Amino acid sequence: MEKGTGEFMILSLADYKIYTNTTVATYDTFISAVLPVVDEQIEAYCDRHFTAQDYYQWFAFDKYLVLPEWPCNNILFIGGSDTFATLVITGTYTIEVFTTKVSVTDGSTFVTTDFLFSAYATVQLLCNAITAAFAGIVFTITAAYTGVTPKLLRTGLVTDTLYGAKQMTLAYRKPDLSNRILEIGYDASLGFSYSLAETYDDVLYLAWNAGYSYSAMPKGLQMVEANIIKDMILNMSSGINGAALNPFITSESLTNYSYTIGNLAIVVQYLRKEFMRYYDALEFYKKKEI
Repeated sequence: MEKGTGEFMILSLADYKIYTNTTVATYDTFISAVLPVVDEQIEAYCDRHFTAQDYYQWFAFDKYLVLPEWPCNNILFIGGSDTFATLVITGTYTIEVFTTKVSVTDGSTFVTTDFLFSAYATVQLLCNAITAAFAGIVFTITAAYTGVTPKLLRTGLVTDTLYGAKQMTLAYRKPDLSNRILEIGYDASLGFSYSLAETYDDVLYLAWNAGYSYSAMPKGLQMVEANIIKDMILNMSSGINGAALNPFITSESLTNYSYTIGNLAIVVQYLRKEFMRYYDALEFYKKKEI
């Protein structure tokens, strides 16, 4: 699954201080440094992302889809498998489509050249660039797709046909409150009998936006993260398990108290060791099979 960019934040420093009733700025630098680390640990455990961003994925067609990222805010694109171009290859080449590029390997030299989607606005321009670099590869692009973005090409090895996603007009609804299930309106007249069905398991391409804006981020989730960081700060004061040395701080000064943050890798190690105490609190937000 490919995803777009999104601001990576579950909890801000300002809201941490509200949740924990913190008024002093003693540990502000430390909190700001570990917030993204704790974000990553929470998302890794929950097996999902929380910040709203765009996602792109092929699915097996059915009457409904279970989205791997949710809540679904809106559908950007629904498409079905279609032939974008045919090609004739003179010589030995291996062509593979990835989510962000097309890679061409010359079978005589075993040198691979990448053609990034970000460099080409349309399928036509992408294919032109490949042919210019490799005269032995000639594309015949279906007229309807000359101006289509290369991001709609489907991943996999290419032999004689370039496949992609043709936009479809389908009815859909989100029948569950979590906005994770997407129910597709089935109509036999729309022709869901793809010739690619035997070649590919996945025949429906979906682009959607999922996740929370910061203002809509679940307050319970933010409070869990605030408690995790609060516990870390308590351990900074007393040492881990009563140890005299504090693994989070590399230097301290008792006069006009100051400190220097230690290696964040140590913070990550601590989180992995102690994170299990927060599992129950995070269970509600964890991805579950449906």
